[in-house]
Amino acid sequence: MKKSRLLLIVFFTITFSAHSQDFSNITSLEKMGKYAFNILKNLDKTSEKEFKNSLLSLAKIKMHVNKKQNYAKNETRDDINKIATETYNQKINEEYIALKEKGKEFNIEWNVIEYLDYTHSQKTKDGFTVVRGKLIFKHKENKYQVIASAFFVDNVYKPLIIRKLREKD
Repeated sequence: MKKSRLLLIVFFTITFSAHSQDFSNITSLEKMGKYAFNILKNLDKTSEKEFKNSLLSLAKIKMHVNKKQNYAKNETRDDINKIATETYNQKINEEYIALKEKGKEFNIEWNVIEYLDYTHSQKTKDGFTVVRGKLIFKHKENKYQVIASAFFVDNVYKPLIIRKLREKD
């Protein structure tokens, strides 16, 4: 019994290790799309805390933007530093709940979705690059889309949010 419990703990640790904040292997936009897809594929068994931990924390965002001191006036850095942790975490939780509710509305079984595509656009302001991506996936015969955004820093894509689930035409 103890051995099976240990194996179960190891399994969940391995399963959710991809949901930690080690984004060092997300070096391409294709990997970013697959990372976001894996979060969705496991959404049924992912808690709010695990969802939040699979995304870049506000503290790490602030750390990255504050490293860039080479801009005398930096509106982006100043705007990010004004965001309260509680506000940021509340927004992440709202997006998690919205994904789960929309998934129920569309009768999506997350563990059987199929990856189709990840398209994106990049925007750079004050030396910071943010990627806004559209992740397309299939469930049964229907196609769906979510927005999966990332912060590009130190040549790595760091996931910011997954949101706005909608049916794709």
